[in-house]
Order: sequence, then structure tokens, then C-alpha cells
Amino acid sequence: HTHIFSLGAALSRISLHDAETEEEAVALLEGAARKVPPGEWIIGHGWDEGAWANRYPDMRLLTERVPNHPVYMRSLHSFAGWGNRLAFERAGITADTEAPVGGEIGRFEDGEPSGLLLNRAVPLLEQAIPRPDAAQLRARALLALERMAQDGYVAIHDA
Repeated sequence: HTHIFSLGAALSRISLHDAETEEEAVALLEGAARKVPPGEWIIGHGWDEGAWANRYPDMRLLTERVPNHPVYMRSLHSFAGWGNRLAFERAGITADTEAPVGGEIGRFEDGEPSGLLLNRAVPLLEQAIPRPDAAQLRARALLALERMAQDGYVAIHDA
């Protein structure tokens, strides 16, 4: 009993688990952007919102280094999301966007979104990410099956 498409989705995201700083995370995303056509979403996961609590990232460095792809990174514990300017534009999150009850939109001094979303505001950005098409789903399944074969699995049942 496995979840092939979920495993494939996880393997296709950029892991930020080992990134200890915003600069390290952005460098990983910048490298990934070189392999993806402009305009396609880049999704990362795993930056530690607890460890980074006194130095939350914003969109400035990320937008500077990865300007041609909408980028979204979900935090390790899923209580925070971080994105670049293009991702926020695609999601329609502006200075006029109100945070949902139980959520917070990080803001610069001028009221514009900073690139950080907390708690119930995270879905504002996640909902803008397009659902995978058939080719992307197939690629995810193959990625997952290849990984499982490397790990020694010879048969599976997809849930």
C-alpha cells in the first residue's frame, strides 16, 4: 500500500531541509530554476519556520535571484509559506488582500506583501499553484517508481 503520486510529488519538490539560511535556500532554488522553463512553478519544502522564527525570509532576495518563475516554499511544519513576487502576483495577493481569520500576511512597511504567509494565510498562495496535468502526473509516477525500485521494491499497490 503506497501513494505513488504523493511520493512523486514529494520527490519533485526542492528539498530545503538542509538549508539553514535564506541565502542557502535561495541558492538551491536558483539552481533548480536553471532546469525549468521560465514561467513554470518551482515548489520547495522543508525550511524550518521554528528555527528561522527570528529571521523570517521575505521575497526580495528570492525575487532578485529567481524572477522568471513563480516560487513557493512550504515550511517544515506547514505553518508558513514563502514565495517570490511572481508567485504572489499569480495568486493575486496584494496590499489590499486581507488575511483570513487565524492567518497572517507578512508585510513591508508600505503595506505590500513581504512574501511570507503564516498559518491560515498559507492557502492563499498554495491555491494559485496549478494542478498537475497528465504529463506531470506520469512523470511523478515514474519518479516514484524509479525511487522505489532503487530502494528494492519489486511490487506495490497504489492506494
